[in-house]
Amino acid sequence: MPVVTGVKTHFLGESVFPPPPNAAPHPLFGHAFRTRGLHILVPTPDVRLDSCRLLLSAAAAGYPDPVLIGWGGRGLYNGSESNLFRISETLAYLRTLKKSASDDLVVLADPQAVVFQLPPEVLIRRYFRTIRRKNEKLKKDRIYRRRGSDGIPVMDSILNFEMAIGTSECWPQDPEKGMHCQYMPDSTLYHILNQGISAEPSTDPLADDIYGPAADGPRFLNSGAMIGPVKDLRRLLQAVINTIEAEFNEMFPYRTSDQHYIATVWARQEQERTHLAANNTKEVSTDDSYEYHVAVDHGSDLFMLSSWSQPYTVWMTFNHSVTGTSSATQRSKHDPTRLDRLTLGSDLTSLQNPFPNTPRNGSSRQQVTWADIILGTNTVTGKAFPAYHVTELTETLDARWPRMWFQPHGRALLRAQRARRVAATSKHAHAEAVVAEVRGTRYTTVHAHRGNRQQEFPCTRLAQCQWWSVE
Repeated sequence: MPVVTGVKTHFLGESVFPPPPNAAPHPLFGHAFRTRGLHILVPTPDVRLDSCRLLLSAAAAGYPDPVLIGWGGRGLYNGSESNLFRISETLAYLRTLKKSASDDLVVLADPQAVVFQLPPEVLIRRYFRTIRRKNEKLKKDRIYRRRGSDGIPVMDSILNFEMAIGTSECWPQDPEKGMHCQYMPDSTLYHILNQGISAEPSTDPLADDIYGPAADGPRFLNSGAMIGPVKDLRRLLQAVINTIEAEFNEMFPYRTSDQHYIATVWARQEQERTHLAANNTKEVSTDDSYEYHVAVDHGSDLFMLSSWSQPYTVWMTFNHSVTGTSSATQRSKHDPTRLDRLTLGSDLTSLQNPFPNTPRNGSSRQQVTWADIILGTNTVTGKAFPAYHVTELTETLDARWPRMWFQPHGRALLRAQRARRVAATSKHAHAEAVVAEVRGTRYTTVHAHRGNRQQEFPCTRLAQCQWWSVE
């Protein structure tokens, strides 16, 4: 079996602990909080500068300790040679989890390209909101919860992320193995922006010209980020492994592309859904079901990809001041709304201020709100994004990194979070820190040692991350 390697960052958001068995009912949901784990998985054979940025941004934003998997090239596929280790090692980790963790939430992030911006509560809320919209679309198509030949109901629970806003390019492409480019479902961005109200592309403000010629909205999958429940991700990744084993060809130019195989499995799901929608019987006539509950976040509500998206990405505050390299005239050309009139959504305004109890040069920043700090924002949707996924040259992240809201306060944030964590765990030694409360569920940190097969290494192995020592 592949070896799962875990590392604890030791820096978490404010600790809140699950209620005792006799906890009072939740005021909105009428019952005590449920508890689920939140796993942040980072497949990487080593740690480089961008990996350190991911770890720091996760800690500053209050995410659980990331778990590094595939460390040192261990596992079925050597991560130093092939991206396929992201599939095998993630699956190996998920297999170590107990049955009670089946409904835990997993975030899979590319270590060389992802940085977190907003707290996990925002990410999780938007995940459920997006999944709800996806399932409403399935209901319109009259296939929601209809069962394939193996009895698995059609629904969405796993979110992959699109190739880019407005690009018509599907990657990787191959004349013989490119079925995933043919079966990509249409973008639902129109429905997202109109809150579920249908609009014809010809009259919608987000018609083709906003993205440029030959583009009809984002719809192509990118495998660099993924979120979903343990039980469904485990089944999806097993199907991807089966596809790799069945189709791997040394002559295929993209044989080591995890994105190719994930997109292929997703395309088979969409092909079966199309068949099911056109078939009046309850089941599809094929021998195998390819329903894996996979959907794509067309609106970039969770992860914003950089490729082809720079005209629609701006770093701004929501107190009506805008910053960026492009002029207001250039931005308005691509934006149907007025940026200076945008306001933060309730998923951000309801959060604790970004600098709680964190002094800066002897003065308190406790009154600074999320509207007062510069946030990377998708100008098409008008929303600040929880995470930024750089799919271009590293220089793009080099330019964006200094704009992250926690700069230059990272050390102070980590010290404050560590102090709260130590103070809390000294009273509750066996409790897990709660990083988000969403829909009556408390999402807690999950440590690598919870698995049955792992090899942990000390934080000194992260010596390249010089900022990680904040004492």
